[in-house]
Amino acid sequence: MSGHGKSYHLDDEILGKVYDHTLMKRLFGYVRPYYAVFALALFLVLLSTVCFLIGPALTGSIIDIGIKQKNVPALYSLCALYLSITVLSWLISFISTNVLAYLGQKIMFDLKSRLFAHLQNMSLRFFDKNPVGRLVTRVTNDIGTLSDLFSVGLVTVFNDVVMVAGLVVVMFWMDAYLTLVALSIALLLIPITIFFKAKIRNAYRDIRLKLAQINAYLAENIAGIRVTKLFNRENKNLELFNDINDGHFKACRRSIIYDGSFVSSVTILRAVSIGLVIYYGGSAVSDDTIKLGVWVAFLTYTMHFFNPIQDLADKYTLFQAAMASAERVFKILDTPAEIVDPEKPVPLPAIRGEIAFENVWFAYPSDSDTPPDARLNELQFGQVTPGDAQEGFTVKDKTPLYVLKNIAFSVKAGESIAIVGITGSGKSTIINLLSRFYDVDKGRILIDGIDIRNLRQSELRKQMGIVLQDVFIFSGTVLDNICLGEKTISLEKCREIANYVHADTFIEQLPNQYNGSVAERGVTFSTGQRQLLSFTRALAFAPRILILDEATSSIDVETESYIQDAIKKVIKGRTSIIIAHRLSTIKNVDRILVIHHGELKEIGTHQELLDKQGIYYKLYKLQFKA
Repeated sequence: MSGHGKSYHLDDEILGKVYDHTLMKRLFGYVRPYYAVFALALFLVLLSTVCFLIGPALTGSIIDIGIKQKNVPALYSLCALYLSITVLSWLISFISTNVLAYLGQKIMFDLKSRLFAHLQNMSLRFFDKNPVGRLVTRVTNDIGTLSDLFSVGLVTVFNDVVMVAGLVVVMFWMDAYLTLVALSIALLLIPITIFFKAKIRNAYRDIRLKLAQINAYLAENIAGIRVTKLFNRENKNLELFNDINDGHFKACRRSIIYDGSFVSSVTILRAVSIGLVIYYGGSAVSDDTIKLGVWVAFLTYTMHFFNPIQDLADKYTLFQAAMASAERVFKILDTPAEIVDPEKPVPLPAIRGEIAFENVWFAYPSDSDTPPDARLNELQFGQVTPGDAQEGFTVKDKTPLYVLKNIAFSVKAGESIAIVGITGSGKSTIINLLSRFYDVDKGRILIDGIDIRNLRQSELRKQMGIVLQDVFIFSGTVLDNICLGEKTISLEKCREIANYVHADTFIEQLPNQYNGSVAERGVTFSTGQRQLLSFTRALAFAPRILILDEATSSIDVETESYIQDAIKKVIKGRTSIIIAHRLSTIKNVDRILVIHHGELKEIGTHQELLDKQGIYYKLYKLQFKA
């Protein structure tokens, strides 16, 4: 099970470079609208650094001038100046914190919006290749990391570099000898940082990898909790979870040990450096070669010198994670949508609803996008080997494994047809192509004589109402799930349609009826209730073409009677395509198309096909016996 987690999340855990100029250049494109804010943040950080550097120097002057020389007016003035600098420093820190938080949130908002908009425009083939969890991670975790880079990382690094440079300059100005003594110890930080950061980096990578496996295992087991309980898998699943959790525990422990050792090393070096400054500086004060106030100020600078260096080392992991996140986010943004609108789309006014498939061929891509049932069907009939099926090629000539082959038929406006066939024969693929979720490889599909590739996708799908076997219900209210945010659909219209398809039989029994809350994925509704709700949703948009894809295959007899009654009503005056396994439910359609191995084998009415005693006759006899 842990191996499963690795295969699913390995690409999420590969860490990138600490700094990538190309990626940073693209990221700064999102800063461009807020350059003024970014410049203000840098200015405030610079001002804060100056205020900090002034503080210890004022302390030294207070000691040497105000205290040792007993200059009371100067003491008061210097103390007042010190207090003013402290208050100003606090104010600058407060403002800069808010400015940086605003900057990071705005950049994150823009990136999230652009990424979500891009995902909305991607074709279904893209989602076939990318698991939902991975895409959610891109929009949340990865963009959150980039937000940290801009709100904390870059400005903090700028602050630390300026702070180190300022400290070195001020310390050399105060006493070059003591500065060399302090820096001689600080130089030992370089090999120590390189050693420990390599260890911490590997431990950090292991933590993320193990955490991804934990999340994957949790999501899978929570989703399949019914199966777990049914087969008494609780203890076994706990053992598997503990194995993954133990790996996460050990990775965290290693990270803590390495991080603690690094901090301890810096602390020891700081103590040694301060000790040397105290020893040599104290001797100089005793010999009157250096003033007491200068020595105290220098000691203060030395105590703070190691802080920005340690902070720079800590930002190593942040920059590395940010570069990896940027690479993953831009990889999605750079992926073009396969299904796009034409440059000059043909306008689609009120349509009649005529449909024509002209010699349509279609194959799913070779990277295992082919639906499992389609590949299974080809395997069952001995056309390909398992390995070749996964690659999407036949054994004989390595040509694409076509799911549909030379499909040609037409549907008149207002005509109702049914498409039948064994699992994986290509029935649902016909619907996917008609909706232009995928584009055909050969041939063309026409609506009212217009190639659907010449139409805007939104206008095409506006004319269609689709009821799927697996109904997706959104969280929100019943009304939200019917009108999907369309303001022109009134509550009265929803009530009328719900009554028409008998969905009102359960909606009006809910506590708040149409304003009643719907749980995630509609788990509190039965399969039949979700199906009736889907019927209401499809009809609320008054489609000219109605598509029912196995709409009655998973519901009880009573609900099916409701839907069958609704189907008889709603297909009148509409072009209707019905995909069904239950052949008894399609007796009254105008024509039936029989698809077998991706080819159109038979066309006719229910009785005509029975009289032919072909594929449809065999399917019907099998169901009749069952």
